[in-house]
Amino acid sequence: MTDALARAICGRLRAAGHDAYAVGGFVRDRILARPTGDLDLATSAHPDQVLELFPRAHPTGLQHGTVTVVEDGCPVEVTTFRSEGLYSDKRRPDAVRFVSSIEEDLKRRDFTVNAIAWDPLTDALIDPFDGLADLHDATLRCVGDAAVRFGEDALRLLRAVRFHATHLLMPAPGLEEAMGAAAPGLARIAVERIDRELSLLLERAERPSMGFEMALRCGLLPLVLPELLALVGQAQNRFHAFDCWEHTLVAVDAVPVGATTVRWAALLHDLGKPASAEEHPERPGEFRFFGHEKISVKQAEGVAERLRFSKRRRAAVIAMVATHMLHPTAEWSAAAIRRLLRRIGADGLDDYLALKRADVAAKGTPDVPEILRGVDEIERRLRAELDAGSAFSRKDLAVDGDQLCAALKRAPGRWLGTLLAALLERVIDDPELNDEARLIALAQELSEPS
Repeated sequence: MTDALARAICGRLRAAGHDAYAVGGFVRDRILARPTGDLDLATSAHPDQVLELFPRAHPTGLQHGTVTVVEDGCPVEVTTFRSEGLYSDKRRPDAVRFVSSIEEDLKRRDFTVNAIAWDPLTDALIDPFDGLADLHDATLRCVGDAAVRFGEDALRLLRAVRFHATHLLMPAPGLEEAMGAAAPGLARIAVERIDRELSLLLERAERPSMGFEMALRCGLLPLVLPELLALVGQAQNRFHAFDCWEHTLVAVDAVPVGATTVRWAALLHDLGKPASAEEHPERPGEFRFFGHEKISVKQAEGVAERLRFSKRRRAAVIAMVATHMLHPTAEWSAAAIRRLLRRIGADGLDDYLALKRADVAAKGTPDVPEILRGVDEIERRLRAELDAGSAFSRKDLAVDGDQLCAALKRAPGRWLGTLLAALLERVIDDPELNDEARLIALAQELSEPS
């Protein structure tokens, strides 16, 4: 479908006398027979000419020569061939200049594997920088001088980290040295762009650990996620085969691809261990980490604020970090299981379990299969409570605030929230109390002066 879309748009541009090609990640992944992302086209046509040719086109980035063409409900960015001037702020070019050839346009791109153009009408590839050879050899190489490319836009450092992990591209000789030299430029990159690259790494890589190891080697980690540095080399105990850093990376890799929010939680779940580390009095070289999850929550909140997580992602990550040490056993009562469900929320159950299994797997010890069977039992009990229709929040109660106000003949106020919370606690202890008449009677009892 996307190939047909590329042929349709390029065909209309070509019929009007303009050159047009598919470019960027779409071409790279098409060559590799991987799932392709958004289709991007480059053309010799200027933006006003593109707008004239396509009735459903929008001038979304005229300062960069970009027009978004909508065909068959699909938005496609069509950008005029261009070269870029100096990057005075190390983030964006001071100016762009339209050029006449696709070869000139490809010169400005970051890596050779992203500097290949495809002609959808002839199926020909334009590859002036041997990107095909680098794809064949699984090599990540800059177009031209790496120091210049990274100096223009330091975000390319994180793109290198991402492509290393998502496409298993090994750095060309000298690439990591150039990355280390350019690392200070990340301080000038908008946090939203940094968050996007890190999130794409976590979303798409089979083993995001490859990217984070590269970021550590090249000195990028202190600039984007300094909270992780203390984990490196922090020994644990006989219940873990890895130190805190290795455990964290194994946990992240153990979360299924695409579960980006859970992977963020796995990355941050043990941030508090170094600060809480206490050597075991009877086992030298082993450490205990009492209350580390509380410190982890505070540090994770700092990361979320700095990288400007969405409210939803922030809440989900913090909830997972806060509850990752809760591991119900057979001794837990049904009421305790319901309280755990209340804390994680029905919508957060899958995330809680995914992080729990990843955290257990990252122990790396022989008893992992046995512990995971215990997690299966935890899941069975949690889902049984959900299936039973137990109340886990105020909205699950058989009465609401209006009914209580009417029954108690009182105007709404702070008392109402306190009363609803008390009723919920009683219902969690005894689900049979979740009946309108019984709850009103209980509310009247709780409201009587003592």
